Amino acid sequence: MLKNADSGDQIAFKQDGARFETSTRTLKFCSDTKYKITLKCTPAVEFHNLHVAGSDLELRCDRPQSGEYQAVWNTTGINPTKKSARENIVLVLRGPGGNLKHILQSKFYPKSHSHAEWGHKLDYIQWICSVDPTGSITVAEEQVR
Repeated sequence: MLKNADSGDQIAFKQDGARFETSTRTLKFCSDTKYKITLKCTPAVEFHNLHVAGSDLELRCDRPQSGEYQAVWNTTGINPTKKSARENIVLVLRGPGGNLKHILQSKFYPKSHSHAEWGHKLDYIQWICSVDPTGSITVAEEQVR
């Protein structure tokens, strides 16, 4: 789950069809904004580090063995995306059981730009994953609601 850390508002996403090669949908973010990221792993998996768009984030877990983690991501320093373009954000989740690397197709808007709020509100992204013998975790299926 991704929410604005200050307001608690859900981020928006839009369906782009096959316009871009990474994904059929785009997550919308504002530059110079903090976002709260909530991850839930079922079954519970231990992770220690989260890396998003060049930033190493503190990954907190209030209840060990719950599989629930939280982090705050600050988009300060990320410039707004040019018109008709998309950014591919690299997300890396690391733990003793393996590493997950996934690309999130995104667009960044200036902080006060209303287009960042247009579209469907994101409730969650669910990844169905597989783990190979080397500990590499791969997203086999993605559902966005």
